[in-house]
Amino acid sequence: HTLPVWTADELRALIERRSTQAGIAPDFSAMVDDGVFEFGEDVSVTERRKRGYFERLAEHVGGNPAIALDYWRRSLFVEAVTGTVTVRTFDTPPTEGLAALPMPALFVLRVLLQMDFADKAAIHASTDLSDMQISDALRRLERMGAVTQMPPGYQIALNWWTTVARLLARQNLIVRETR
Repeated sequence: HTLPVWTADELRALIERRSTQAGIAPDFSAMVDDGVFEFGEDVSVTERRKRGYFERLAEHVGGNPAIALDYWRRSLFVEAVTGTVTVRTFDTPPTEGLAALPMPALFVLRVLLQMDFADKAAIHASTDLSDMQISDALRRLERMGAVTQMPPGYQIALNWWTTVARLLARQNLIVRETR
């Protein structure tokens, strides 16, 4: 069983609820209004910016609330002068370095994606790669920021999860999900 995909409205409700709990009133005025068009509806500029942000977020994270919260956290900035919490467009990880990885690194990513968390022994058992290949791949992936060490093992960083899953699907290393 897989968890259901969250909609943009559900992700927005979660994020707004968590922001309220944290005492944050984020300001969307720094966002570029790239126009979520609402026909037949009178929507303020701020609301249009919010809708645009949450639609892009939901699309990028594939409806995953944990990844959405991580991107939300990365989108918040505190203005030094006013102390206002502003929202900026989230950055996605650079894919060039990931696409250029050697196959052993992609196999390590596949194990981490499928297991969510794995130590070197589990990676070795799943891939039959040598200890040196596994260590080299993990070191390279950690330097990129794609993998984080959580003793006693490793996992894919939340902000890289979607990018890694898409790359592995393009490489036919994982089965694509149908929705």
